[in-house]
Amino acid sequence: MWWNFVGRTRDEIDATYTSWTRQDDRFGHVRSRLPLIPAKAPYWHQDQQ
Repeated sequence: MWWNFVGRTRDEIDATYTSWTRQDDRFGHVRSRLPLIPAKAPYWHQDQQ
């Protein structure tokens, strides 16, 4: 899902991915019984996991 994070650089995409993963206020909060859909790490993180 990382390709849905808009950014001009890998650093911007990384920051957005981190915000989504941490569930900080960047994306707001929606009350729902459904769980948050986790984002798959960008492909350049694969060798770091």
